[in-house]
Amino acid sequence: MPRLRDLLGAPNVEYMAAKSDVDGLIKALSYRKDAHVRRAAARTLGELHAARATSALITALQDPVREVRTAAIVALGEIKEPQAVTAILSVLKSKDPQLRRSAATALGEAGSANGVGPLIEALQDSDPGVRQAAAESLGRIGDLQAVEPLTGALQDTDDLVRRNAIEALGRLGGPGVVEPLIGALQDSSREVRRAAAKMLDKIADPRATEALIGALGDEHKWVRGAAADALGKIGDERAAEPLAALLKDQDADVYRSAVEALAKIGPSGVEPLVAALHYEGVQVRIPVIERLVKMDDPRVVPALIDALQDEEQAVRGGAAKALGAIGDKRATDPLIAALKDPAYFVCVSAIEALGKIGDPHAKDAVGAFREHRDARIRSAVVDALRLIGRAEAAQAGMGA
Repeated sequence: MPRLRDLLGAPNVEYMAAKSDVDGLIKALSYRKDAHVRRAAARTLGELHAARATSALITALQDPVREVRTAAIVALGEIKEPQAVTAILSVLKSKDPQLRRSAATALGEAGSANGVGPLIEALQDSDPGVRQAAAESLGRIGDLQAVEPLTGALQDTDDLVRRNAIEALGRLGGPGVVEPLIGALQDSSREVRRAAAKMLDKIADPRATEALIGALGDEHKWVRGAAADALGKIGDERAAEPLAALLKDQDADVYRSAVEALAKIGPSGVEPLVAALHYEGVQVRIPVIERLVKMDDPRVVPALIDALQDEEQAVRGGAAKALGAIGDKRATDPLIAALKDPAYFVCVSAIEALGKIGDPHAKDAVGAFREHRDARIRSAVVDALRLIGRAEAAQAGMGA
């Protein structure tokens, strides 16, 4: 007997999807009364990776409604069966550019090496959308024979084709992609230049250092930030001075990228970061403190001690927390002095830091706040004294 829902009207694709009812969805592909049902069925079969629906989806490529044909193409790409790939390749020759675009994208999803040659040819398609999809899919498939054609696509008149070609080259990797990516840092499109910097970040080849240093002066913040990220990944000390200049960039994201990059470069990056502790703006100094605390360099602790005198309480408190995280006893006396700071946040941070350092010399100074009117300070004192006592006991045990 027919099911009740079939008698009542259109197939319930959502219900069939929840039940993974592949047979029902295949049947829904031929429901002629409603193209929306057919399209939804095709999409769902792809999401379910229903290999036994391949033949039905190939038949759906002849559907009179373009949206249904498009959904079938996408589904065949998700199924990835050889028979499905062959069917998609036939659509790549369609007269309809939208269907060709969908086919090019689906070939990337399928990931079949059989799609490489046709996709390379599609880089010359008259429709820019097809060329964009072909470039992206070649990157997803990952066949190195696409490097040369993708390099040629960097001369395409369409910005998005060039950007997708850049990203595809970055995915492919290998020594042959570095020079094209370096050249793309001079592209007229900021999207392309940014993509080139991002891919050079991914590859992290030292050959790109000089070009990326040049890109730090790009007119667009996205490019400057991406170039800074890449230089940090490469870690070449030649980039320290140019990155230091970027610490005065007006864009907060670019500034943060420069801070991160200098921290990754290592010793050469410490001095510019220390100097930045004296720049104007809390939003400038706080990120520097957050990075300095992770750097093992003798210049860090004195710089953070100096920052305990900063005019902004957020910086003073951040410096106190950082000194506690480092645990260097040279900070004990300056932190004891910071207990008198009028800002609650700084006082609590100093108490917590002294507890983490564990210097018995700080016990009386911290203990003096035991009866403070603020419960949060009293709680911090209890924790700090416990840590100092633990450190004192351990030290005594070592001396026994």
